[in-house]
Amino acid sequence: MKKYLLLFSFLISFVHLDASDAYEVIIQGQVISVDGTSATGVEVKFVPDDSTVIVGQGFITRTDANGHFDFRFETDVDAGCGKIFIQSCDPDFFPHVICFSRDQPLVEIEIPFCHNVNPCVNFIHIDQYPLDNGQIELVLALPEDRVYDVLWSTGETSHSIFGFPGEEYCVKVFTPDCSSSRCIVAGNNNNCNIRIHQEWGIEGMAVLYAESFGQEIIEYRWSNGSREPFIEVADTGTYCLEAVLADGCLASDCIDVEPWHDDCWAYIYELINDVGERILAVENIWGHEIISYHWSTGDTTTTISPDSTGNYSVTITTATGCTYTTEYHFISSEDCQVEIYMDQGWDPFFGGAILYAEAFPPYGINYQWSTGETEPFISVLENGKYCVTITNDQGCEARHCITVDLDSLWNGQCHIYIEEQITASGDIGLAIAGWYAPNSVITWSTGETGRLIFPQQFGEYCVTVSNGSGCDAEACYFYNGGRECNVEVQTTEHEDVVYLYPHPYGVPPFNYEWSDGSIGDYITVPESGEYCVTMTDATGCISRWCGYISVDEHEFCEAYIGVERNQDGSIFYRVHAFGEAPFEYIWNNDRLEGDSVVIDEPGVYCVDVIDANGCIISTCVEVPPSDACRVYIDYTVGFAGDTILYVVADPNVQYDVLWDNGSTDHEIIYDGNPVCVSITTAEGCTARACWDGFPNPGKYYLTGMVSDPTLDYILDLDSVTFYHMNTDSVIIAIRADIKISENTFFATLYESGLYLIKAEVEGYVPTYFKSAIHWQDAIPVGVDDATVALVYEITMIPEDSNTGEGQVTGAVITGENVRMNIGTRNGNGSAGAGIILTTLEGDPLQAVYTDENGEFILDGIPFGTYYVVLEIAGFPQQRIEVIISEDQLLVEGLVFDLEAVGNDSTSGVNPEHKIDFKLYPNPASDRIEIIIDGKNSTGSLFIVRDLSGKVVWSQVRSYNIGEKIKLDVSSLNPGNMYLLVVQGKNDIGMKKFFIAR
Repeated sequence: MKKYLLLFSFLISFVHLDASDAYEVIIQGQVISVDGTSATGVEVKFVPDDSTVIVGQGFITRTDANGHFDFRFETDVDAGCGKIFIQSCDPDFFPHVICFSRDQPLVEIEIPFCHNVNPCVNFIHIDQYPLDNGQIELVLALPEDRVYDVLWSTGETSHSIFGFPGEEYCVKVFTPDCSSSRCIVAGNNNNCNIRIHQEWGIEGMAVLYAESFGQEIIEYRWSNGSREPFIEVADTGTYCLEAVLADGCLASDCIDVEPWHDDCWAYIYELINDVGERILAVENIWGHEIISYHWSTGDTTTTISPDSTGNYSVTITTATGCTYTTEYHFISSEDCQVEIYMDQGWDPFFGGAILYAEAFPPYGINYQWSTGETEPFISVLENGKYCVTITNDQGCEARHCITVDLDSLWNGQCHIYIEEQITASGDIGLAIAGWYAPNSVITWSTGETGRLIFPQQFGEYCVTVSNGSGCDAEACYFYNGGRECNVEVQTTEHEDVVYLYPHPYGVPPFNYEWSDGSIGDYITVPESGEYCVTMTDATGCISRWCGYISVDEHEFCEAYIGVERNQDGSIFYRVHAFGEAPFEYIWNNDRLEGDSVVIDEPGVYCVDVIDANGCIISTCVEVPPSDACRVYIDYTVGFAGDTILYVVADPNVQYDVLWDNGSTDHEIIYDGNPVCVSITTAEGCTARACWDGFPNPGKYYLTGMVSDPTLDYILDLDSVTFYHMNTDSVIIAIRADIKISENTFFATLYESGLYLIKAEVEGYVPTYFKSAIHWQDAIPVGVDDATVALVYEITMIPEDSNTGEGQVTGAVITGENVRMNIGTRNGNGSAGAGIILTTLEGDPLQAVYTDENGEFILDGIPFGTYYVVLEIAGFPQQRIEVIISEDQLLVEGLVFDLEAVGNDSTSGVNPEHKIDFKLYPNPASDRIEIIIDGKNSTGSLFIVRDLSGKVVWSQVRSYNIGEKIKLDVSSLNPGNMYLLVVQGKNDIGMKKFFIAR
């Protein structure tokens, strides 16, 4: 690190006004190193004294490329002073006092700055977060431009630990060129701190906002002049905030905003040029300027004109230096093709199917269906075989046929809702909308059985549909005679009492009737459960809201015993308790008391922990016999992917450590060469161990963890399984060396590629990364040299409690020709197959594995209707519906036959994170509606292209999972096919649709 000499050249300019008038002060300076070069990116802060009344921009910035910085503000005092702070001085900030006045417009100062500064002193910052259980979470905040390994005084190696108020904790941070330490007393938190966070908005805008620690921010002073709680910025650079907190202290932070995308991504599309030729062009997703094109044909132009059927690729290079290669399959007009696609008919009352023919290439096409029709699509109402023949203007002819089974097409489709319909005579009716089988039985709450009813009075109307094959759906609707009103409910808490307040929309005054019998503007919630309110406005319009309200009833407690180390290296055991403080500790050994104990003798030690609500939890720890003269070396993988070697010896014995490289730390970063370590105890006993050079080339290291965001304690991970998606698109379980520590796993893999990761924790359904119970819904993880520094967090899905009397038994069988991702087989039974019990909505309740005979038992099932689902990575999902009732407590003999379905490992997994969505009606007229699966989006681009590749419509918008998105396509030309592209930050989806004539 360079030594800096600070040369302050302050130019203070002002406008002479009356003594009571404010004038502008400009402070300009430069940070220069002793060798004459500029000090770039150094954080500079100006803090005025209390007598200086200042209005203006924030007072924290960083030096530019030439080492310059600039402060501007207004003051109405005749003279004032302040301090200049330069970050990176030892130990924290080193201040320089400067003064200004109306009569002294120029101040010059030269100060030697930061001689012999340790380059590692100042990059450690520890944030503190108080928790409800009385503990404090200590979190390292480190610059993102370095590689770190961490060792706390407790022996932990994570970036955060849980501490207790009043106790000191120290941390040592290692980088490739140095190490640094810092200690902190938990609870002695300097609350005059803020942290700027960044999220991405739409169109590449960066949204910056601040987080404070313990105090409310009452005034914002952004470096761009804004006074709002958050700012949106489009330009890269450094942005700073000075915040005034509730107690009057000034806190500041800066953040570097980089471009939205340093990477590049493009795809090839086809269009027609001005002379009618088919050409291939490139769509650049992220908008970086493309400076070169290299096509597989040898061309370097922006477009090419292919002359034959085949694959064409292009490699682009952007102005940022990024390169990307993409490929397109071109079909010549002489090699035309056609394929029929089938979708449900738009109106479920009539059922039927829509068949539309997709021709390649889609130019100059004539259609001839076996029904005699000549449009690109037809509507059919009967089962049977349907064919289409196409011819193009080059004389090419192609044919395709499809067999329509309407019962199969509509079976299982039960998503309905009720909407108002106005007849030509002005009558208002209620009609079923959505998807359901045409043979479904319809039953309204009025007793009517038709698709459309005409309500005779205001109130709630409900309808159910059932096709007799396990597909049932229900919807309700408040009919208000065409009037509009609505009510939502807000939950607030005051002095441990939960209140529900309605938020009405309609014509006041409003009357409220609550589900607990109350009448009024609010109710209190005594316990968790479902609560409803019915609102009636002045016109008689009625709206109803229902929701589940959870109340913290303080019925939960948990505890575990951890091994910790004092500053002198001695070992003690601490009880970590969770619940309602204070806690009482009752040990099974009379010599032990309190939450922290020293144990000298081997054995099993247990403690009962009782919280303030009387909740009792027991936990134990086994103390092994002393083995002072033995040592060995183990390893773990750091967050940067480095291998960290550490000493393993008796934790109850104090000893000194000496590595061959001279280090006396308990951990070192492995450099690839053989290394040995010796320990010496206080009694003079010595032991030695060596490391043989592992790991070897060809191995990949991956770190992950499991969590439940609703809990305050760390989960205990039981096992982790990796499934490799190899080049044949077959998913197989692979060998991986896995080490588990509490909720974290460290895996050694022996082949790069795409993997599915499944974790198992007691009390949870086996869960895939990031949070999926079925492998088809899991997100694959790419493993190569560039991904080893990432940490993959799996959010576990909890099981439901087994409180019922029902039981389901069954077996999984297979033939010898089926490739398995599970355990051994005994006869035709398949051991180790996953069985999940779910609700009809797919919510998991419990999970088991088949035994050595392929058999399984699901116990404790309450009355109800469920699915029993077979879950094996790489196999299509199978499920069987079961009913548990008072008359049928046992359902036995379920059989899943793997040979019947085979191994179709490609279904449901898309390594490129394709966006899946439903689009209807198709064909459309003036509007299309889409429902997107997968995840929410804060800003995605919707593009409609015609088949020439021209963008005819685009829009940026946000959406939530399952939200019905309505798009106006009335401006599109009837009789034409279009392509809808939904483009997110890292994924993309496409679907064709037709505009009816």
